[in-house]
Amino acid sequence: MALLGSLATIPTASSAAHAVIILKRMFTMARCAECKKSFGFMELKNEICKSCQKLTTPPCQTCGKLFKPELLENGNCEVCASEIKSRELLKKKEQIQIDELKNVILTTESCHNLEIIERLGVITAETIVGTHIFKDIMVSVRDVVGGRSATLQKTLREAREVVLDELKREAIAMGGNAVVAIDLDYGDISSAGTMLMLVASGTVVRIKK
Repeated sequence: MALLGSLATIPTASSAAHAVIILKRMFTMARCAECKKSFGFMELKNEICKSCQKLTTPPCQTCGKLFKPELLENGNCEVCASEIKSRELLKKKEQIQIDELKNVILTTESCHNLEIIERLGVITAETIVGTHIFKDIMVSVRDVVGGRSATLQKTLREAREVVLDELKREAIAMGGNAVVAIDLDYGDISSAGTMLMLVASGTVVRIKK
């Protein structure tokens, strides 16, 4: 039985010949079906070299997947091209919104020389800011020794910019181009004095440009 098992492992003439054919193919130079250049057998895929594969099925510049040239738009597949267009459109909308915000007039005056065409309503904007432990320490030190607290001033300045920007956005949403009679109210909403609230209010109007 052992002898039969060892004989079974001896390669036959046909299998040896098949192996020789495979080895010859591996080391024989083959021609690309597209450019007709010679390449090693292992360098071809479906009888086409890598360079010609990129020409026949070039990769998408964004995702890297292979597509037929007619399916690519500016080097990108349909999905990636759509995403790029969406991002560009969103960027344009954001720029338009930024330009609109710059054109909104904010004033605390109740009597002014602006020619109001229409009053659209009262709006408010709120923000709550917290001072972390390091800010609290600096404020406490200033509370004892006196002087200005640059840390707290910076926090209040940032809060004011937030609510004024929000007023502009609310005005644009209502169809106005100015907010008049703006009032800013500060308040402490925590017993420890670490949470500050700022409320801004005003009247949205449409003025003559």
